[in-house]
Amino acid sequence: LVLDWKAVADEASEPNSFAEPWFVAASLAAFGAGRGVRIVEVRRGSRLIGILPLAIEDHYGRSPVRIIQNWWHHHMFLGTPLVRAGEERAFWSVLIDRLDAASWAPNFLDVRGLVEDGPVHRGLVEAAAARGRSSPIVRREVRALLASDLDSRTYYEQTIPAKERKERIIPASQAYLISSVLSDDAARASMFGTGSVLRLGNRPAAV
Repeated sequence: LVLDWKAVADEASEPNSFAEPWFVAASLAAFGAGRGVRIVEVRRGSRLIGILPLAIEDHYGRSPVRIIQNWWHHHMFLGTPLVRAGEERAFWSVLIDRLDAASWAPNFLDVRGLVEDGPVHRGLVEAAAARGRSSPIVRREVRALLASDLDSRTYYEQTIPAKERKERIIPASQAYLISSVLSDDAARASMFGTGSVLRLGNRPAAV
């Protein structure tokens, strides 16, 4: 899975370092205990086209309504899932159908931190519309964005001293944390800062 995940990161329509395997592994180690995080894969045949960590939340805002949400913590600044370019609608279509059928997925899906009108957001809107549902934007957050003509690796190497780069390397041995959270239920199934919600199936809201 880790190699497939890295391949998706390299070919993602919207790169997101916070959704890459090294960051998710570190996040699970630091913040994942007791959260019941499920990492949902979407594949076309054997080829991974997208991946998204999900968690159940006991509240939506101030309302005691259980929901399912892309897993988020305070050290993440972008929630866009990694999806291969051109597969955005297919990714959300499979994910929505999977959640509709899953008894563990309550009420509605709340997706935090998408780039508004980016390809991943548009894929969600299209997949929802094809099922006769809306996916309204419920909040917006505008943040500064660093724009550079350099690719991420070159920018990192030119701006971070070699000594600091060495100190920040996360051991590959931590990658085992990723596969340890996969469950049978999750198998096969990222304007900046947009949040979108989608009702799952025709279930009544339950607290």
